[in-house]
Amino acid sequence: LSVMEGSPRPSPQQLPAGRGRHNLSREQVMRSQRERMLEAMIDTVADQGYNATTVVDVARRAGVARRTFYEHFGDKESCFLAAHDWLLERLASYAAPAYERPGPWPTRVRRGLAAVLTAIAYRPEGARLAIIEILAAGPRAHRRHLAAIDAFVPYIDQGRTETPLGSALPPNLARIVAGSVAARIHEHVATGHTSELRRLHPELLYLVLLPYLGHQRAHGEMHKAVERIGTARGSVGGRRQTATAPRYEP
Repeated sequence: LSVMEGSPRPSPQQLPAGRGRHNLSREQVMRSQRERMLEAMIDTVADQGYNATTVVDVARRAGVARRTFYEHFGDKESCFLAAHDWLLERLASYAAPAYERPGPWPTRVRRGLAAVLTAIAYRPEGARLAIIEILAAGPRAHRRHLAAIDAFVPYIDQGRTETPLGSALPPNLARIVAGSVAARIHEHVATGHTSELRRLHPELLYLVLLPYLGHQRAHGEMHKAVERIGTARGSVGGRRQTATAPRYEP
């Protein structure tokens, strides 16, 4: 599953504490409860926003008692941050293999960026939490948000090896590029166009490559991305994609 893809929804019924008819161990029960509460936090925050969400809302949606919630999380903020981190872990596990496959740096950027956009688009509720509501959840959440953007910096900064000017480029260039990409994605999610994020792939690819490859090469890579997306369902100029499973550009 991608990071933004939800696990199959369990029945909103609290599981017994120990082994019972379900034949699950205590650890399995605890893990199931935790994941249900994380999913409930994601969906509830997407529906009504972080500030309006309460522990009672999350517990009810997850099918657990308030006591069970506090066995896992100290408060609402702790659960929210855990849900955010859970989403990012799943995003990394989905997108990293796309980038790490052998190939030239521009090709790896194209694959990795497509994987990131596909995963985010596939789960709008997760995108809402991790990209929009994270900014309303206080200083700790804001620091998490900045750290999430910074996680992409090393991948972008590898572009220095593509140009003889690598060492002369501004030291924070990759961070500026990552922030610009994040801002464009934020705009799309905030305006309710999360499911159409794949349409941004060519322009964001150009944005990442331009400082390292120059206009001509970056434009050529962007054109290749347009051609690839144009032949797939949910093309840049075509119909809105209805995702049935996450996928990334091969």
